[in-house]
Amino acid sequence: DGMDGMQLARYIRKTDQNMILLFITAFNDFISDGYDVSALNYLQKAVQPDRLWHELDKAALIHRRLEEESLVIRTADGFVRLPLHSILYIDMQNHYAAVHAHSGTRSTRMTIDEFLGILPCIFVCCHRSVIVNVLKINILRKNFAILSDETNLPISRSRYANVRTEYLKHFPAVLPYG
Repeated sequence: DGMDGMQLARYIRKTDQNMILLFITAFNDFISDGYDVSALNYLQKAVQPDRLWHELDKAALIHRRLEEESLVIRTADGFVRLPLHSILYIDMQNHYAAVHAHSGTRSTRMTIDEFLGILPCIFVCCHRSVIVNVLKINILRKNFAILSDETNLPISRSRYANVRTEYLKHFPAVLPYG
């Protein structure tokens, strides 16, 4: 017995948080599940070629940007290069910023404002001491976000609208609830 597309996507997400997933299907049954695996979009057959090319171009652009862009931070071990696509979130811990990435956590002496000044718009402040990579959010609620690695981050009431806006810029296909 083989896997369906959603089972394969869940399997992929366990080992690769950065792969860009785009679903093309004739069935509506699993559209809402696409958000659980951070799919770029969920297209229904027969998809128009222009629409498909638009989504593929969007995926290629995201991939290119993520692969090319890096952040270099100074740590106790020296300078460390972290690809932006690998950064999950940044939080303050005892006057140090902890940069949480797929490769582990690195500490540096930078402020939240200094990070926000150099990071692209996919990184937003979700709490007074936390910056999140919106591309890593699997579930977004008014007071918290669950990331692709299952980390639960707080979202302050005053910052929710901005987090939601940036998140939806990158995942624009929102289906009605119910």
